[in-house]
Amino acid sequence: MGKVLELKPNLEDRSTEIVWQWNSWDHMVQDKFEDRPNYGDVSLERGKIDMNYLRDGMVSYNAGQLLHLNSVDYNAELDQIVLSSPAFAELWIIDHSISTSETASERGDFLYRFGNPMTTKSGGPNDAVLYWQHDTHWIDDGLRGAGNILVYNNGNHRRMDGTYYMHQPGAGFGSAYSDLLELELPLQKDGTYDWAEQPTVVWSWNSDGREDYYSPFMSGLTRLPNGNTIFVSAFDKRIIEVTEDGERVEDYRLPRYGRMHRVYKYPKDHDGLARISHQKMEWDLDLSDNVS
Repeated sequence: MGKVLELKPNLEDRSTEIVWQWNSWDHMVQDKFEDRPNYGDVSLERGKIDMNYLRDGMVSYNAGQLLHLNSVDYNAELDQIVLSSPAFAELWIIDHSISTSETASERGDFLYRFGNPMTTKSGGPNDAVLYWQHDTHWIDDGLRGAGNILVYNNGNHRRMDGTYYMHQPGAGFGSAYSDLLELELPLQKDGTYDWAEQPTVVWSWNSDGREDYYSPFMSGLTRLPNGNTIFVSAFDKRIIEVTEDGERVEDYRLPRYGRMHRVYKYPKDHDGLARISHQKMEWDLDLSDNVS
């Protein structure tokens, strides 16, 4: 199951206080057994999780997990949290402004969800937009698209023509593609969302699959201060930076084996890099002093 915790650490005695939490178990629905808990109409209970949604073959990795939440991000202005569930192929928005006791009630149901209408029986497999997505997060203030949401859309279970493919062989290599999406959610003035509206894709990269680019798992993306977007394919540690128009200004593969699930770019004058450079200079001086 999925649980979101807000923790307050005490650095003096090393204790930790849970100051807020949300538990997915409080927001389940099922329509198979009328005499059992959580029975309801899945198509009407859109703010809840259909515990019977997943079927064999739907989860490519980490089989046996119901949700597999792989990213969480907090928006202080909205006091909301976005979660990413690749198993359900959806992003979920929950309300952080309510108390922990209220999160267990219907007030803790999703404020909004997007990515896969099959989870609420409101669409078919080819109506899905997200496929095993990662690194779902709001774009920070001061950056191009601030307030929108970025998603690394891995593309597992999606053919090159964009249609759904549950039993995709070979993890999708040669028959799938990854793309990047920037979404403007249908946010209303009161902080709620218009469930009748789909998000607007305000920017994307490789949504036509022409770039021969694919990572079936992990991976991440970041909007940079200059308006560019940098991202990494976890499978082959390939780092690419593109402009708003999609022009590639960097394309680099890290050597050797392994995976890389996130990438961040820091300016040369970043304080952390300056400290590293200063420390290295001190080490060089120490070594030269010991040379006989």
